[in-house]
Amino acid sequence: MFGKLIKYEWKAVMRSMLPIYGALAAISVINAFLFSDLLTGNGAAAINLEQGFLDQTQMVAMLLYTGILVVMGVFTVMIVIRRFYSGLLKREGYLMFTLP
Repeated sequence: MFGKLIKYEWKAVMRSMLPIYGALAAISVINAFLFSDLLTGNGAAAINLEQGFLDQTQMVAMLLYTGILVVMGVFTVMIVIRRFYSGLLKREGYLMFTLP
């Protein structure tokens, strides 16, 4: 019974968190390419890019990554509060106060 409860709770939370996790994974892949030795000129097959543009792109990518981490933290706290409130005081929690 507890396993089924956890399964459905996980599905309900992941429905709203999956887009944030997907954006975090995409930005992580972009940052991996931007900060690799291939683009900085340290590798053997360095790509010739203007250094100012690369620096700005790296800064924007890191700001996006940090922003997504902050959004993920705030959104997680909001989901926990909302699920607790609805599980205790709404229709989902109607048995909470009837059990001894």
